[in-house]
Amino acid sequence: MASMVWVGGLHISSLQCYNKAMEFYLRSLIIFGIVILTNGIMRGRSTMTRTYQLERSAELLREQINQLTTENKKLSAEITKIKNSKSYARKVLRDRYHFLDNNENIVFFAE
Repeated sequence: MASMVWVGGLHISSLQCYNKAMEFYLRSLIIFGIVILTNGIMRGRSTMTRTYQLERSAELLREQINQLTTENKKLSAEITKIKNSKSYARKVLRDRYHFLDNNENIVFFAE
């Protein structure tokens, strides 16, 4: 049999004391959780919204990493081509940077 305890002039069992204490702690925990959630929602920092934003941001960053990796591979291949081929290097200088050979001249035509 559970032992009896005097609380505030009442004679109750230790099991009843334990149940009342657990009930108090449970209610306190629920109230604390509600306060935390309400505070987060009022500040606009809902964890669901923030989680979605972070997931979307991570997805965009992954896409950007893939694009930059692809671009890096293309540029590395072009650098290798320029280093290995003088004729390709001249072509790039002419096409992109409008360089001329020593024996070439620019002719302008008036309309």
